[in-house]
Amino acid sequence: MRLLKYILISILFVVFANASDKNIIIDKIKAKQEKTKELKENIDEIKEELEGNIWVKRYENYLTYRKIEKELKQIKKDAKKYARWKGDKYKELSYQLNNKVKIKENELELISEYKDSPIGKRIKPDPVAKAPIVTNPFLILEAFSYIQKLKENQESYKETNSQLLELLGYLNLKFSNLEQLYKILPNKELKLQILKLKQELKDFNMVLDIVSTTDEVYTKRIEQVIQEVNKNIGEEIGNVFKLLIIIAVLFAITIISKIVMKR
Repeated sequence: MRLLKYILISILFVVFANASDKNIIIDKIKAKQEKTKELKENIDEIKEELEGNIWVKRYENYLTYRKIEKELKQIKKDAKKYARWKGDKYKELSYQLNNKVKIKENELELISEYKDSPIGKRIKPDPVAKAPIVTNPFLILEAFSYIQKLKENQESYKETNSQLLELLGYLNLKFSNLEQLYKILPNKELKLQILKLKQELKDFNMVLDIVSTTDEVYTKRIEQVIQEVNKNIGEEIGNVFKLLIIIAVLFAITIISKIVMKR
């Protein structure tokens, strides 16, 4: 009887233990599914946020330039190779490839600003134009307009710096979510996305370093130029003021002289 009771208790223990293990497995699966859903939603939100982002678009142009450049190099290599081979077939092939070379070169020319920069010419600020020399009162307004333009250019470049910093925040967040998702659901597609994004982050970090450093130098240069122009304006206003005083004195002398002569 005791043996039977022991067997029943053992069976019940095994049943409950298996049930408990099963519940733990189910909970883990649910948690995994919920985390996967959360990460995918996060990634989709970031993609939506970056949809139409000017810097992402410019980076895509940069990648296109690199791709066409690579294709052009291979086409030139093939054209040169077939040009050395005998036979009309290879001459025609070489001719067609040389035509493709021209097409690719034209394509590169259209997006040439992305040759050395992931964001094109926007990596550099607008050049500081030569400051006007204020030699008469009429040039004072021109000088003020010049200063206003410099300030606008300065703010525009600072905005570029801020936008790139914000973009990097989104890209780092996306990278973090992709890595977490890859740990849960490792696959080739996710791995390629991570590698691509890793390179994009590297490129944009490089761009941000350049823009941040340039912004500091550019700001100091503009401040120096504005200071010099303001000094020039101040001197001319001083000259105008002196001239007005002289005119006023001469006018007063003329009036007084007329009054004295009448007496």
